[in-house]
Amino acid sequence: MFSQYRLIIAAIFFLANTGLWAATPLQYAIIVDAGSSGTRLHLFKYENKEPLPVIQDILTESNEIPISSYNSRPTLVLESIADLVNKAVTKLQSDHVDLSSVSFDFYGTAGMRLLARDEAENVYKNINTYLRAHFPFQFQHINTLNDTMEGVYGWLDVNYLGHRFDNNADQPMGIIDLGGASVEIAFATTQHAAPENVVTITINNKKYKIFSKNFLSLGQDEARSTINNDEIANTCYPLNFKIKLHNQDEMGNYQFATCRSLYGELLKKYQVLEQIPSHNDIPFVAYSGAHYTLSFFDVGNRATQPVVDSHIQTECAKPWEQLKHDHAQTPEKYASIYCANGAYLSELLFNVLQLKEGELSVSNQINQQKIDWTLGALLYSLL
Repeated sequence: MFSQYRLIIAAIFFLANTGLWAATPLQYAIIVDAGSSGTRLHLFKYENKEPLPVIQDILTESNEIPISSYNSRPTLVLESIADLVNKAVTKLQSDHVDLSSVSFDFYGTAGMRLLARDEAENVYKNINTYLRAHFPFQFQHINTLNDTMEGVYGWLDVNYLGHRFDNNADQPMGIIDLGGASVEIAFATTQHAAPENVVTITINNKKYKIFSKNFLSLGQDEARSTINNDEIANTCYPLNFKIKLHNQDEMGNYQFATCRSLYGELLKKYQVLEQIPSHNDIPFVAYSGAHYTLSFFDVGNRATQPVVDSHIQTECAKPWEQLKHDHAQTPEKYASIYCANGAYLSELLFNVLQLKEGELSVSNQINQQKIDWTLGALLYSLL
C-alpha cells in the first residue's frame, strides 16, 4: 500500500512539473472584418501558451456586402451580418462551446473611414444593438479599426504564420496589403518615423519597432476611381472596352506607360515615398488585391519589375474581346480592371517602394494558411 502511495505522489510531482497536470484550456474568439469590398467573419480557436499562443482559424464566412453601403439605410445592415454570425453560432454549438465564453470583435476598415462620422455611428449603433440583443458573446469592440493597427495586425499575422517569431528565425517580413479603399504598408524598422505610425511590440522576449502606414483612398478601387476623372483615363483600359468616363461612353485604348504615369502622379500627390522610412533589404509580401491582380497576369510568387511589366503589357495589348476570351474563367468585372490595377502595382511596388529582385513575394498564403489581419488582431490581444 505504501508503495502505491509513493507511485501516486511521484505521478503528481511529474505532472505538476511537466505542465501536463492541467492542459491549457481551449478558448474561442470571433473577429469580423467589415471591409470596403465585403464582410468576413473569422472564428478562432486558441491556446494561450508561452512563448507564443497557438491559434487556428476554424471557420471563415464572408459575403460581398460592405457595411459602408448601408450609410443611408443603417437599419438594413443586419441582413449582411446575421447569416455570418449564425453560422459561427452553429459551429460553436456543434463543438459544445459556451457562447458566453467567446470574445467578439467587429471592426470596420477603410470603407467605414470614408463615411461621415454620423453615418458610421448610425451603422455601428444598429449592429451593436442587434448583436447584444441576440447573442451572449463577450463583446469587446464594435467600431472602426485604428488605421495604424490594421497594418500592425497584418504584420503580426504574416510573421506568425511564417514562424518569424521563433527562436533563430529569419528576419521579419514587411507587408503590403492592397485593399479596395486603402493600402497598408508595415515593417520592422530602426529608422525614424512619425510617432503616430510606430507601434512597439515585444514578442518571444524580443522588441520590435513597427512602422505602419495606412493610405486611405489609395486602395485599388478608390485609386482607379480617381484616375477615371483624368481626361486620358481610357489609356488604363483594354482596347475596345466600353467604359463610362466623364459621363459618357468611351472606348479603352490601353497604354501601359501612360496609365502608369497617371498612377505615379496620384502617388506623388499623397507623398507616399516621403512618408515611408528606409526599408533596404527587408523582404516584403504583397497580398489581397496585389495577389489577385498579379495572378491574373501569371507573374508567379517571386515578382520582379521586368517580369511584371512584360506580362502586363503582353496581356493588355490584346483587344478586349481577345483578353476576355483568353481569361474566360475570370469574371468580366475583374478582367476589365486588371490592366489598370497592374499599372498601379508596377508604379507602387517598383517605382515608389523601389523593391528589388528577391525583396518581394506575392501571395495570399503563408505556409498554406491564408493571410488575414484578424489573426494578428487576436495575437496582439494575447501578447
